[in-house]
Amino acid sequence: MEEEEKETTFDYTTGTTESSESGSKSSAKTTAEEIGKTILEYIDKGVEAGKKGLKTAGVAISDFGDKSVKSIELQQLKMKKNKALAQLGKYVWETLKAGGENAALNSSDEKIKYYMEGLAKLQENIEKHEKFFEEAKAKNKASKEEAKD
Repeated sequence: MEEEEKETTFDYTTGTTESSESGSKSSAKTTAEEIGKTILEYIDKGVEAGKKGLKTAGVAISDFGDKSVKSIELQQLKMKKNKALAQLGKYVWETLKAGGENAALNSSDEKIKYYMEGLAKLQENIEKHEKFFEEAKAKNKASKEEAKD
């Protein structure tokens, strides 16, 4: 008995294979399509994961930027407050030194009133910034707790 030699060829243009033994064509087209679909699905999944990652990174970067700006502003407000306190202290000292025993200071004094109003505004802004950081800290803690669950 002679064994028939089988020769199989693949046509890359049509995606079909041809066997010389039976003369019939078997289609590899469906297999190629399935592989193509699978590859496209993985690419889509990769793109979606990439988008999600970029969105998360963008939010984190934005949050970091906001916190950095607020932190700088808070430090500037504290420096302005310290400067205003020093100016108020200097004014009080100079007034008391110049007036001797008869020197009198009260909140109706124009310069004292000016410094007190400025200090009140600075303190209000400082408290707003500190509240921002407290809320951000609480939000971050809640996010970490949520991620654990």
